[in-house]
Amino acid sequence: MSGADGLLTLRLPNRLAAIAEAAEEVERFCAANGVPPAVIGHLNLALDEAITNTIEYAWPDDGDHEVLVSLAIEAAEIVAEVSDDGAAFDPLKVPPPDLESDLQARPVGGLGVHFVKTLMDEVAYRRAGRRNVLTMRKRFGAP
Repeated sequence: MSGADGLLTLRLPNRLAAIAEAAEEVERFCAANGVPPAVIGHLNLALDEAITNTIEYAWPDDGDHEVLVSLAIEAAEIVAEVSDDGAAFDPLKVPPPDLESDLQARPVGGLGVHFVKTLMDEVAYRRAGRRNVLTMRKRFGAP
């Protein structure tokens, strides 16, 4: 973990248990930089979904891997990036979930990407070299 005013970088092991500790770091960082509590909640939920999907699906093996999370405060906006060296995968190409069907008829899961897109103001994916990079932006006030 490293952090400076307006910047935070977290290096997480590919273990689901690491998400709770990351959420605490994100909350501290955001609060110290004037991010409103509601925005922190949305950001942490979006990060939880993105990191969970990365840990569960990015690597075909059970080996040790690292998920990089970076946060930057830019004017009245927070920019979060989640990156990994897993198999190339653009989560934004996942078809939208069927929210109209009866709950019993729907498959379990499949809402994570939908939550991320709904909670954040902008979401973008790119492949940078051998890394997946998901960039999420959330505005929180006038610049």
